[in-house]
Amino acid sequence: LSMAGRGRIHVLSVSGLFPRRTFTTSSPPPSASVHVSQNRESVPFSFESSDGLRLIGDKWVVGSEQERHRVVLLHGGGQTRYAWRHTARVLAEDGWPTAAFDLRGHGDTGHSSSYQFSSFKDDLRLLLTRTPDFLSHPPVLVGASFGGMISLLTEGESEETLSSGVVLVDIAHRSEPTGIKLIKDFMEAHSKSGFDSLEEAAKAVASYLKRPVAGSFEGLKRYLRLGEDGKYRWHWDAKILSNMNQTGVEGLDPARLLRAARVVTEKKGLPLLLVRGANSNVVTTEIAKEFTAEIPRSQCVEVSDAGHMILGVMSNRIFTDAIRNFLRSLEAQSPKPSA
Repeated sequence: LSMAGRGRIHVLSVSGLFPRRTFTTSSPPPSASVHVSQNRESVPFSFESSDGLRLIGDKWVVGSEQERHRVVLLHGGGQTRYAWRHTARVLAEDGWPTAAFDLRGHGDTGHSSSYQFSSFKDDLRLLLTRTPDFLSHPPVLVGASFGGMISLLTEGESEETLSSGVVLVDIAHRSEPTGIKLIKDFMEAHSKSGFDSLEEAAKAVASYLKRPVAGSFEGLKRYLRLGEDGKYRWHWDAKILSNMNQTGVEGLDPARLLRAARVVTEKKGLPLLLVRGANSNVVTTEIAKEFTAEIPRSQCVEVSDAGHMILGVMSNRIFTDAIRNFLRSLEAQSPKPSA
């Protein structure tokens, strides 16, 4: 999933809200960024769900005099908020206050007795409606894969407007079944047996990605738990998968997702961006074209040399530039929030 080099971001379909364009990461940005500082650190936060679960997150804050639109990042299934660390830091350095949290059953957030899709939606809705800053300045929701479905359906099935826009990272109204099966097979393969070492886990990831894992094996500790038996297991509750296998994922209904997208773009008039990896086996070119044809007020960008989004895509500058340019486009349509 490495996207190093002069990757290109291609606008596949734009109508109404955004101009059509193609650019490279070496091109000058459409507008000057607000430089805050290097190596901005996060601040921990938590909130309690309606069923008493404590959800754990991080936020990256900026000075009020430099503040721009707020952003909430939702990771994909089987990931943690750590996947967003690079993107969140860059957005904060440019003046966008950013927050990311571990979904229920993932990372540092506790395990739950409920992994119904409605529970994930309720968690996000609670964060947006009980956080004073988000009430006064609705954030842009950026969701990867499963997190994208949560974002889209939370906004699209809410009577009130909860956000300033929605970004879907490699998820659309439908997914390629073979790609979904590969992801589930990978997640299930070692969920019970675990790994004897970080190196073994890295080899499993490399086999799935069909390329070596970049960086130190130590980084994998963010995605793994070390059990009392000395085995490393993924940092999420395996019951999430068993629940999906038994009941399916309600959010994957194409008609439901399209209805939500129409509410977001047509009824509420919010911008909607689909970011697709050019090599994705989950959102193919055909699926992306279907989505933008059904939702003509949506925008789609394609990132070259990228697949779905397991572990690698969140840390890449090219991907992050796509998010930054969407936020800049949003700012061009509306003034920045007052401090």
